[in-house]
Amino acid sequence: MTPLGEQALDEARLATDHVHEARREVLDLAGRRRRAVLAANEGGASYRVIARALGVSVAAVQQLMAAARADLADTR
Repeated sequence: MTPLGEQALDEARLATDHVHEARREVLDLAGRRRRAVLAANEGGASYRVIARALGVSVAAVQQLMAAARADLADTR
């Protein structure tokens, strides 16, 4: 393999490691925060849909997402 190919492979491995780490951090979030983040980011659900699924208001989902972002920022 050429040095350029090895470098690309190393960069791909590093990117994969970062994705796995971020996923672990999301899975470590508290229950509703985790469900809201996963529904929004992986499922593409709107805050209104998430609110209905969790049985809370849209404002509560906004608060959950803000708290989850703060939690994730603290882990970095």
